[in-house]
Amino acid sequence: MATFRKRVGKFGTTYEAQVRLNKSKHVSKSFKKLTDAKRWAEKVEMEIREKRYGVTNESKKRTLSDALARYRKYVLPGVSKSRRSHILDWWEERLGNFPLIEINASLISDFRDKLLHAEVDGRIRAPATVLKYIITLSHVMTQCVNDWQWLEVNPVNKVSKPTLPRGRTRFLDDAERQSLIKNCQTSGNKFLYTIVIVALSTGMRRGEIVNLKWTDIDLERGRIVLNETKNGEVRVVPLVGLALDLIQKLQVNRQFNSHLLFPGRNPIKPIDFRSAWRVAARRAGLENFTFHDLRHSFASYCVMNGSSLNEVADLLGHKSFHSVTKRYCHLSDAYRSDVVASMNQKIFG
Repeated sequence: MATFRKRVGKFGTTYEAQVRLNKSKHVSKSFKKLTDAKRWAEKVEMEIREKRYGVTNESKKRTLSDALARYRKYVLPGVSKSRRSHILDWWEERLGNFPLIEINASLISDFRDKLLHAEVDGRIRAPATVLKYIITLSHVMTQCVNDWQWLEVNPVNKVSKPTLPRGRTRFLDDAERQSLIKNCQTSGNKFLYTIVIVALSTGMRRGEIVNLKWTDIDLERGRIVLNETKNGEVRVVPLVGLALDLIQKLQVNRQFNSHLLFPGRNPIKPIDFRSAWRVAARRAGLENFTFHDLRHSFASYCVMNGSSLNEVADLLGHKSFHSVTKRYCHLSDAYRSDVVASMNQKIFG
């Protein structure tokens, strides 16, 4: 408990409040009014109970650069790759010298708006990219609050997030798919056809495909084990049909100086097939179509063939079922109609 002492001196009466921190240390402060002394003592005791005492001093003393340095050293190696180092560099360049206590919601909101309208460095950034900037800073601030006791609250929590546009649902129709596959087969790039078939058959991302190692492939069980994914979790992908056949053929002619399925000119680095892809897509007459849309095509085919949205989310490796629902729910209308028709038939005959 706090103790109070009344002191009378030549400058008048003062009241000293003293709060014990532990067996050997205490903190004290003098006030002209006893009520102020009691109020201060109550505040200190509450901060001690909640283990927040001294945080304000730390937030005045520590800068964002201090926080980022500690984050890079101890936290960044173990977090998702989506929290990129270049985003931390961006925040440090602009707010690194600011004491943590001066970084508030208003300041962060100002940078959010400038990022969205290309008013910082002239670069136009999509809302999804700006959201990554905000989430990355928020993760740093959360460490300052919870683990390091450098801040009382995370100021980013008071900043509204950019509104994201609805995700693309562009997928190949039957004619487009046949045309693309034909042009990939005749491509000068020996791996392009197999890469596109794997993408259409599994829904894997471009980076996941080109970084495939032979140790990731289980031909006996017909599966691919992805140990490094965007969300940081291991994902098992079924490998069947044509994609399985092509990888089996690839194994027969594999380069034993490389551990990669699709090595580039330098066998320890993956192939860069972007130029060959653009040529094949152009010759196939595809408009407004990217390689990532092969992943959307896979998901769309699954939904239209009766797969549940939950199953599709699992196959794609999405943590959020909500994102899959928004993007592909309209494709399952016919499937849902069949379910309702079956129910009505049983009820009404």
